[in-house]
Amino acid sequence: MGFRRIVWRIAVPFAVLVFVSIMGLAWRLSAVAYENHVAQLERMLLADAQALGVAFGEQIAEGVVGEAAMQDEILRYAQALGARLSLIDEDGVVLADSDRHPTTMENHRNRPEVQQALARGAGSHIRVSETVNLELMYAAVPVRRGDELVGFARVALPLEEVREGVGDLRRQIVITAIVAAVLALLL
Repeated sequence: MGFRRIVWRIAVPFAVLVFVSIMGLAWRLSAVAYENHVAQLERMLLADAQALGVAFGEQIAEGVVGEAAMQDEILRYAQALGARLSLIDEDGVVLADSDRHPTTMENHRNRPEVQQALARGAGSHIRVSETVNLELMYAAVPVRRGDELVGFARVALPLEEVREGVGDLRRQIVITAIVAAVLALLL
């Protein structure tokens, strides 16, 4: 009887140690996975914004707010990319947007991603969109004609999918931790 008691006195703390260790690892790995996904998303959005700026550079330079042809074109691009797109002139006036008509939108010159794009050549920011009421990652790049700043191209995607993916990873690690703890008890 004493041997079993000793085994349980060793096995239970060992199983708890295994479980807690794996849980700590799970949270750290999921945080790293989230950071990596966000960094990858940022790179992708900045590349898309750069391409958008090239495609619409002349129209941005012309600066016609809410022009039907530009709105139609931005909607087609947004559907193809599965993203929210905005074209903004150098003063922050929204010229075209895939989610709202630009004449109903406020000035975007002071948006963090636009300010970063102006200062650093590219910018990104995560926040809840006032327009669509979702947490989005925004990426913006300046659009130039020669050396002259004519505006900004901005692309945004919801972070919901990234969070869901990290949540799935956490659930898988928790299941693994439970199985490992049970095996530690049985061995």
